[in-house]
Amino acid sequence: MKQWLVVPLLAVFALCGIAQQKPIYTTALNGESWRGGEIGIKRAYVGGFLDASELHRVQLREVQKISKEASDYVEGFEKNNPDISGVKIDTIVEGVDRFYEDYRNRKIHAAYALRIVSLELTGHASAEVEAETLKLRRLSVTE
Repeated sequence: MKQWLVVPLLAVFALCGIAQQKPIYTTALNGESWRGGEIGIKRAYVGGFLDASELHRVQLREVQKISKEASDYVEGFEKNNPDISGVKIDTIVEGVDRFYEDYRNRKIHAAYALRIVSLELTGHASAEVEAETLKLRRLSVTE
């Protein structure tokens, strides 16, 4: 009978210990966290992003073969998400760093910052880049 009493008491003590720990706050990788990041972490993020983008493009090429509608979608994706896999990672990191120098961009997630940098690096008009940036600022307002 005593062992049945010990188990619930241990569970209560364990829960009390967990409740006293400091909370762990996680945030999205936006400009606030990017600016404090080490260069190695930034390079790894950009490298991973580029790898994932290439895998997505490989899959899209297969989808493109299915129909005209699928092909139109892929063309729209390519236009709005230019391929920057041939650009040096340090150049891309530098672009994202520069993007986040503007305090108004710091709530924008790093994946979207990379999209803006890719538009700049592939020669899109500055008016188009600015319009996309303004849209992302409006969408990224939090708290």
